[in-house]
Amino acid sequence: MIQDLSAEIDACRQASATAAGKACTIGNGTQSLSALAGASKTITGTAGENIVCVKDVDVSGSTVITFTGPDGTTFVVNVSGTFKLGGSARIKVDGSNVQPSDVLYNVIGTGSVSLNTSGGIDGSLVAINRDISQSAGIVAGQICGNRNITLSSGASVRCPAP
Repeated sequence: MIQDLSAEIDACRQASATAAGKACTIGNGTQSLSALAGASKTITGTAGENIVCVKDVDVSGSTVITFTGPDGTTFVVNVSGTFKLGGSARIKVDGSNVQPSDVLYNVIGTGSVSLNTSGGIDGSLVAINRDISQSAGIVAGQICGNRNITLSSGASVRCPAP
C-alpha cells in the first residue's frame, strides 16, 4: 500500500523555509562559528530561540558537539553546505535544560546528508532537497525530507517526547 505523505512533506517544507528565513544569532559573524567540525566543543545558547548558521557540519572520529544553555533554550541549526557524521561522532544536547526536542537541523539546498556514525544526533533533521542516508547510530528526533531516505541495519530514529 502506498501512503500519501504530501501533507507531511508540505509541513516539513514550510518548517524549513521558516527556519531558513530567521536571522543568525550564532555564526555568520555574530559569534565565531563557521562550521561544526574539528575538535569537540560546546555551543552555549541563551534562553529562547538561538539560530545557528553554519556552512558545514562535518563531524568525525570521536568528536562530540554539545548544545547547552539555561532552561528554555532552543536551537535551529541552518546548514547550507555539507552535513555528515562519521566514526563515533555525536551531536548531543546537555539533557538537562536542552532536550532533543529543542533542536532542529535545517539542511538547506541540494546534495546529500550522511549519518555514518555509531554515535548520532539529538534533534530533528529536515533536508527537503537532499537524499538522507543513515547507516548506523541514533537520531533522537525526526527525519523529514522529500527525496530518498535510507535507513540501513543498525540505524534508528527515536522521536523524543515533546
